Order: sequence, then structure tokens, then C-alpha cells
Amino acid sequence: MEISSETLARWRDDVRGAEVQQWLARAGVRSVVLKGAGFASVFPPEGERGRSADLDLLVDPMALELASAALREQGFRPQMLAADAMDPSGAHAGVWCVPGDYFQVDLHHTLPELATDPARVWAALEPHVVAVELGGTPTLTLGRTAAAALAALHAAHHPGTGKAWADLDRVIRQLDPEQWLDVHRLLTDLDGVRPFCDAMTRAAGGPAILDRLELTGAPTVGRRLRWADEPWGAAILADLRDETTSGSRLLLARRVLVPTPRAMRHHHPHLASRGSAGLALAYAIRPVRLLLRLPEAIRVLRRYTRADERR
Repeated sequence: MEISSETLARWRDDVRGAEVQQWLARAGVRSVVLKGAGFASVFPPEGERGRSADLDLLVDPMALELASAALREQGFRPQMLAADAMDPSGAHAGVWCVPGDYFQVDLHHTLPELATDPARVWAALEPHVVAVELGGTPTLTLGRTAAAALAALHAAHHPGTGKAWADLDRVIRQLDPEQWLDVHRLLTDLDGVRPFCDAMTRAAGGPAILDRLELTGAPTVGRRLRWADEPWGAAILADLRDETTSGSRLLLARRVLVPTPRAMRHHHPHLASRGSAGLALAYAIRPVRLLLRLPEAIRVLRRYTRADERR
């Protein structure tokens, strides 16, 4: 039987993912596959599984430094880390790559959309970990309840189209109705009910599930702006408006105005990656760039706000 090139490429990626987990295991780090092959093992796709060149791994946050050191030993370097993110809560994962290689590892210390202590997230998810096979190697992933919860959180975190929403649609089609109670209980433990409800409001079949759970969703303006892929600045302005304390507003403003050097090199590689002089120049012109984009961001935010007021 002839094997397609796509199938072979997917197998190679799975093997590489298994190798990464073995490196971490030798360093004493237990890791859990999120999304990708792990998700497909508990919620099988209707057709052939698509290829994913990134490996999402969740590790115990207490072992994050050990995991990072293990990746460095294998030639991986951080492209972006949690502290580099320019949003209210930082990022839920760091992105690690081998220079010149397409394959990347997204090293998670928590799940998207959760402000809960990462150690608490890890403890709540441990009972939901199941064993599967990845690249011919036994590995760990999230069972159906936790994978369904992650699918909703992932969709809430991303624009309103694409793979994250396709995964949530698959969960809604395949998960037994009574299992949504277990998903709700887990998300309650994780303080993740709000983003879950927000995502379900716009997923096919989601509102009916919310009705059965006696839940409602009211996505914020900032979330709706991101779902619609509106200008980034408009969502940031909405976040600043919705932050409840002056300290959180100042933290977000600092992340936006003065990102970390790694974030600058990631978002402005043509200038910020040209040594210390290029990085300094990128910092100098960043306020100008933001100021030029501010009028459009304000117009978009006002449009969404007025639409809410007319409801």
C-alpha cells in the first residue's frame, strides 16, 4: 500500500515529538501532550489528521526550568517566553525552536485563558491524564474531559476561525451530552468557566449545551475584537479599559510600550535583530508606531462599544 508524503511527514513529526518527551523524561520532567496527536487520539478526526509542525507540551510548572534546560541541551532556543507576551496575563507557553528548523516546541506551564495558579492547574489536570502512543512511543495526553475543556479555552483564546474552532466543533459533535457536566466541574476547579461560556456562545451547538448547564456567556469587547481579527491596538485599549486596578493597567501598558528585548526581536526582526544599535532604534520608534495606529484602534473600539450600547 502506498503511503502519502503527508502521512510520512506527520509520522516524522510524531517521532520527533516522542524524542523531545524522552529528553524531558531523562531530565526528570513529566510532560503531557496537548492538542495535535494527543487530541486526535481521544477525539479522532473524521478524515485524515492534519499535520502540525509544533509540539504542545504541558509540564509541571515547578519543573519548567528543568524542562527549559533539557531543550537547550538539544539545541532548542526560546523564540518567545511567557514573560514576553504583550497581553494582560502574559502567555501560557514558551515557544522553543532549533535555529533553521521548522519544528517547534510550545512548552506550557498552564492552559490558555487561565489566571489560576499554574501549580493548581497541573494538580487539577493530573487525574485526567491518559496514556496513548505517539510516534510509536507510549506517551501521556489529556483524556476526553480535560481535552474538551482545553478545546473551549483554546478557541476562546484565538480568532473566530481556524483549527482551534474546528477542534471545538469536533468535541461538540463527539462528546456525550452527560460528559459536559464533568467538563463544567473541571473548569470550575480551574476558574475557567467564563472563557468556556464565551467560546460556546459562538460554536455550533454550543448555546444548547450552555442551556443544559444553565450557563450564559457574555464575551467582552476585547475578546470579540480578537475573534474578529480587528486591529491589535483596539483589543489592547479594551483590555486597558476593562482592567480593574491601576496596577494591572500599568503592567499591561509597560508590556505594550516597553516589551522585552526577545519580544522586540520577534515582532520587529528586521530592525531589532541587528545588534544593540538596531534594538535601541526599534525601542525608540515603537511609541511612534503605536501612536500612528492609535486613531484607527480608537475608531474600531468605539464602533464595538456603540454597538453594545444599542443592544
